[in-house]
Amino acid sequence: MSDPDGIFSAHRPARLAGGFRGQPAVHCPDCSWAQAVDEDLHGDYEGLLFSWHTEHPDEAVDHLAPGLPAGPLAVPGYVRWDQEYGRAVIGDTRTRATVLFNHECLAIFQSVATTGGLDHAATTNARRLGISPGTARPDIVLIATNLYRKGLLRTAQ
Repeated sequence: MSDPDGIFSAHRPARLAGGFRGQPAVHCPDCSWAQAVDEDLHGDYEGLLFSWHTEHPDEAVDHLAPGLPAGPLAVPGYVRWDQEYGRAVIGDTRTRATVLFNHECLAIFQSVATTGGLDHAATTNARRLGISPGTARPDIVLIATNLYRKGLLRTAQ
């Protein structure tokens, strides 16, 4: 891709030195983009992930900022998800990789896509496990936070 106006040249994505909490991570020192690397979705495809960021600098989100963002969440347009055998099939079009995630992830993607929140996921998981939604919620929030860190969820716009 040519860049006659120098739009993309300002972005130089790279591995984040030391990673993020023991997990590989990438970032762009020229903007706020940062995310953890999912071994299956991004691990062998970092070059594609870097190219995507360089070509989409307007989608720079710091997925490594502390905590899960307040407010509604969304599934980014580059994430494709479906269900198979009650589990989530996640595809990241930035790297063209696909992976099968667990029941909790499926509930989170369904909940976020429907309501922007995690309440439905907590209720669904609680029903599946035979526990209260309040007991299920901390695990759902933790898993959703991990999905957010990997760039598979973002704040709603």
